[in-house]
Amino acid sequence: MKTVFSPAKTPSTADWFAIEQVAWLPDAGGLLAIVQASPLHAAQVGQVWSLSYPAGTARRITNDLNDYSGVSLSKSGKSLVTVQTQETASIWVSETNGTGEPRQVSASNGNLDGVRGVDWTPDGKIVYQSAAGGLDEIWIMDSDGSNARQLTSAPPNRGPRVTPDGHTIVFVSGRTGRADIWRMNLDGTDARQLTQSGSADRFDISPDGKWLVYPSTVADKSVLFKQPLEEGQPVRLTELFSPELPLAVSPDGRWIAAPALAERDPANPAGLVLKLVPLEGGKAVEVEAPFFSFGTTNSGFRWSPDSKNLILVHTENGASNLRRQPLAGGAPKPLTHFTNQQIFSFAFSRDGKRLAVSRGTVTRNAVLIRNFY
Repeated sequence: MKTVFSPAKTPSTADWFAIEQVAWLPDAGGLLAIVQASPLHAAQVGQVWSLSYPAGTARRITNDLNDYSGVSLSKSGKSLVTVQTQETASIWVSETNGTGEPRQVSASNGNLDGVRGVDWTPDGKIVYQSAAGGLDEIWIMDSDGSNARQLTSAPPNRGPRVTPDGHTIVFVSGRTGRADIWRMNLDGTDARQLTQSGSADRFDISPDGKWLVYPSTVADKSVLFKQPLEEGQPVRLTELFSPELPLAVSPDGRWIAAPALAERDPANPAGLVLKLVPLEGGKAVEVEAPFFSFGTTNSGFRWSPDSKNLILVHTENGASNLRRQPLAGGAPKPLTHFTNQQIFSFAFSRDGKRLAVSRGTVTRNAVLIRNFY
């Protein structure tokens, strides 16, 4: 157990997004809460706050990029215990033909490089999310980690995807206080907002670069849209059940793969089905996919270049690896052979010869905080 002494912070509660747990102080003069300030807050972390009663004055007790969960007070109310989750991450590059050893190209630290997105440019540069400045921003670097440069300066930003022509980066931004999709030039200039829903948090780009595909909430329902990447109105494709899960457009441009929550079925304990939605519009096709689970989709997934397989993250004994899963059924085939750490995100280079992976650790410790008021 560690002891942490944190200075008081006094921001507004206007940006609170979620309250996960509440505990009253012994004198009933206030309460403590685990609060997530925003769905796109840097690192999406929960922090410990206090709220006076009856005045309602909010004060932030913890102030870092770690995630906190649970809060328990001592009898005197002068100390609290919470669980602190710390993440480290770095970007690795490997050859997809299995030759050579994977190479670490960014430092393993609290920057969380690539945790919330990584992609390649056609000429072999890596575009990624990083919290190097304390908040999530979009960066670009050479494939060996050199010449790293920050592209955005209006946090938080994450989930970068590079268009097929290599001229544009599309990403999710919370700079307006809502989660919407934006685009900018490869050098970070001319940032423009593409969606206005305030709930677009996942997306993909069609292989011809013409369409942006994303789910959004409409009248409390998750709806899948496609929208011209240049100019035009969104086109409604189908309703989904889980806007929080990722989606991916097939390289042949025919299908959008999107996990959806299944009806209760003892044969499907993961509670997910895989739906293939035609990009041109039409009825979705449900695929028997017992290999899908929240564990495989949280890190995202990609199609194989031949549009016959999905590339999924599989974690076993604390180590994450990528596996190629045929949609037609059959045993998965391993693509990576890491022996430790978790995979947070990944992307294949445009020629399919290289793989960029964001890998790191997640550790949890009980933390004692004293003299917090």
